[in-house]
Amino acid sequence: MATKCILLAVTDPQALVDITQALGAEWEATSVASEADANDAWSREIAQSASELRSLVEEIANRLTTVAGQTDTLLASAEELAASGEEQSASTQEIASSANQLAEAADRLTGAVKSFRLLADEVQQAAD
Repeated sequence: MATKCILLAVTDPQALVDITQALGAEWEATSVASEADANDAWSREIAQSASELRSLVEEIANRLTTVAGQTDTLLASAEELAASGEEQSASTQEIASSANQLAEAADRLTGAVKSFRLLADEVQQAAD
């Protein structure tokens, strides 16, 4: 047989026990005060959980703000690194161009020095 429940408005715990015994085993008697206490405890647990949840959400928001700030810093550093790489590439191209021009100048100077030696050799041979 199913248990039946009854809510009683009694404040005396002994009266609740007496009524429960009088009703028999098929009845479960509960006082309004105990239900109110249970509801109060449940409400406090919900309020505490909501407070903890609010704290967690605030902490997550703070951490996300920190991550966003660090991401901005990282992005700025990456942009600086890219600009530095472009400057370095341009400098390398300038150095390569200068080295090429120096090599061409060295070739011209080598040719000029050879022509001076030939003239000096011809003058000395003519003198001999």
